[in-house]
Amino acid sequence: MKRALELLERAVALAERQYGLNHPEMVYHYLQLGRAYADNGGMDMRAVNVLEKAVGILEAENLSLNDLFSALAVLAECHFRLQNEGKVRSIVSRVEETLKGQSQEVQSKFGDLRAELAQLADDCGR
Repeated sequence: MKRALELLERAVALAERQYGLNHPEMVYHYLQLGRAYADNGGMDMRAVNVLEKAVGILEAENLSLNDLFSALAVLAECHFRLQNEGKVRSIVSRVEETLKGQSQEVQSKFGDLRAELAQLADDCGR
Protein backbone atom coordinates (compact mmCIF):
# COMPACT_ATOMS: atom_id res chain seq x y z
CA MET A 1 0.00 0.00 0.00
CA LYS A 2 2.87 2.36 0.77
CA ARG A 3 4.18 2.08 -2.79
CA ALA A 4 0.73 2.72 -4.22
CA LEU A 5 0.40 5.85 -2.10
CA GLU A 6 3.79 7.09 -3.25
CA LEU A 7 2.80 6.62 -6.88
CA LEU A 8 -0.50 8.37 -6.31
CA GLU A 9 1.27 11.27 -4.58
CA ARG A 10 3.62 11.60 -7.55
CA ALA A 11 0.71 11.55 -9.99
CA VAL A 12 -1.03 14.32 -8.03
CA ALA A 13 2.18 16.38 -7.95
CA LEU A 14 2.51 16.04 -11.73
CA ALA A 15 -1.12 17.03 -12.23
CA GLU A 16 -0.63 20.06 -9.97
CA ARG A 17 2.28 21.18 -12.12
CA GLN A 18 0.26 20.64 -15.28
CA TYR A 19 -3.04 22.22 -14.22
CA GLY A 20 -2.24 24.35 -11.17
CA LEU A 21 -3.36 23.82 -7.58
CA ASN A 22 -6.90 25.16 -7.86
CA HIS A 23 -7.87 23.98 -11.33
CA PRO A 24 -11.13 22.00 -11.58
CA GLU A 25 -9.19 19.11 -13.12
CA MET A 26 -7.48 18.65 -9.75
CA VAL A 27 -10.70 17.68 -7.96
CA TYR A 28 -10.54 14.06 -9.12
CA HIS A 29 -6.88 13.77 -8.16
CA TYR A 30 -7.42 15.30 -4.71
CA LEU A 31 -10.46 13.12 -4.05
CA GLN A 32 -8.57 9.98 -5.01
CA LEU A 33 -5.53 10.85 -2.88
CA GLY A 34 -7.67 11.99 0.06
CA ARG A 35 -9.65 8.75 0.05
CA ALA A 36 -6.43 6.74 -0.16
CA TYR A 37 -5.02 8.58 2.85
CA ALA A 38 -8.28 8.13 4.76
CA ASP A 39 -8.31 4.39 4.02
CA ASN A 40 -4.69 4.00 5.10
CA GLY A 41 -5.13 4.39 8.89
CA GLY A 42 -3.10 7.01 10.67
CA MET A 43 -3.06 9.43 7.73
CA ASP A 44 -6.21 11.36 8.58
CA MET A 45 -4.52 14.78 8.74
CA ARG A 46 -3.06 14.28 5.28
CA ALA A 47 -6.50 13.24 4.07
CA VAL A 48 -8.04 16.35 5.65
CA ASN A 49 -5.55 18.66 3.92
CA VAL A 50 -6.08 17.12 0.50
CA LEU A 51 -9.86 16.82 0.80
CA GLU A 52 -10.14 20.46 1.89
CA LYS A 53 -8.47 21.40 -1.40
CA ALA A 54 -11.02 19.34 -3.33
CA VAL A 55 -13.95 20.81 -1.38
CA GLY A 56 -12.65 24.33 -1.94
CA ILE A 57 -12.50 23.82 -5.69
CA LEU A 58 -15.87 22.08 -5.81
CA GLU A 59 -17.51 24.93 -3.90
CA ALA A 60 -15.73 27.73 -5.76
CA GLU A 61 -16.47 26.29 -9.18
CA ASN A 62 -19.97 25.09 -8.24
CA LEU A 63 -19.17 21.61 -9.53
CA SER A 64 -20.73 18.20 -8.82
CA LEU A 65 -22.84 17.92 -5.66
CA ASN A 66 -22.14 14.19 -5.62
CA ASP A 67 -18.39 14.81 -5.47
CA LEU A 68 -18.80 17.62 -2.96
CA PHE A 69 -20.89 15.57 -0.56
CA SER A 70 -18.66 12.53 -1.03
CA ALA A 71 -15.60 14.60 -0.13
CA LEU A 72 -17.40 16.14 2.86
CA ALA A 73 -18.45 12.70 4.11
CA VAL A 74 -14.87 11.37 4.00
CA LEU A 75 -13.66 14.60 5.58
CA ALA A 76 -16.18 14.19 8.40
CA GLU A 77 -15.03 10.61 8.99
CA CYS A 78 -11.42 11.80 9.27
CA HIS A 79 -12.35 14.53 11.74
CA PHE A 80 -14.40 11.96 13.69
CA ARG A 81 -11.34 9.71 14.00
CA LEU A 82 -9.33 12.75 15.07
CA GLN A 83 -12.05 13.46 17.68
CA ASN A 84 -12.65 16.94 16.30
CA GLU A 85 -16.37 17.36 17.02
CA GLY A 86 -16.41 21.04 16.03
CA LYS A 87 -15.14 20.26 12.54
CA VAL A 88 -17.69 17.48 12.07
CA ARG A 89 -20.49 19.85 13.13
CA SER A 90 -19.11 22.48 10.75
CA ILE A 91 -19.34 19.96 7.91
CA VAL A 92 -22.96 19.20 8.85
CA SER A 93 -23.66 22.94 8.61
CA ARG A 94 -21.97 23.13 5.21
CA VAL A 95 -24.15 20.30 3.94
CA GLU A 96 -27.29 21.96 5.33
CA GLU A 97 -26.40 25.32 3.75
CA THR A 98 -25.67 23.70 0.40
CA LEU A 99 -28.95 21.80 0.46
CA LYS A 100 -31.05 24.90 1.26
CA GLY A 101 -31.05 26.25 -2.28
CA GLN A 102 -31.52 22.90 -3.99
CA SER A 103 -34.59 21.23 -5.45
CA GLN A 104 -36.74 18.92 -3.34
CA GLU A 105 -35.33 15.97 -5.29
CA VAL A 106 -31.75 16.90 -4.41
CA GLN A 107 -32.69 17.58 -0.79
CA SER A 108 -34.31 14.18 -0.42
CA LYS A 109 -31.40 12.46 -2.18
CA PHE A 110 -28.84 13.91 0.24
CA GLY A 111 -31.01 14.26 3.35
CA ASP A 112 -29.85 10.90 4.68
CA LEU A 113 -26.23 12.03 4.38
CA ARG A 114 -26.99 15.09 6.49
CA ALA A 115 -28.63 12.91 9.13
CA GLU A 116 -25.72 10.43 9.13
CA LEU A 117 -23.18 13.24 9.50
CA ALA A 118 -25.19 14.79 12.34
CA GLN A 119 -25.17 11.39 14.09
CA LEU A 120 -21.41 11.17 13.52
CA ALA A 121 -21.01 14.58 15.20
CA ASP A 122 -23.14 13.44 18.13
CA ASP A 123 -21.08 10.26 18.48
CA CYS A 124 -17.88 12.31 18.36
CA GLY A 125 -19.08 14.37 21.30
CA ARG A 126 -19.51 11.31 23.52
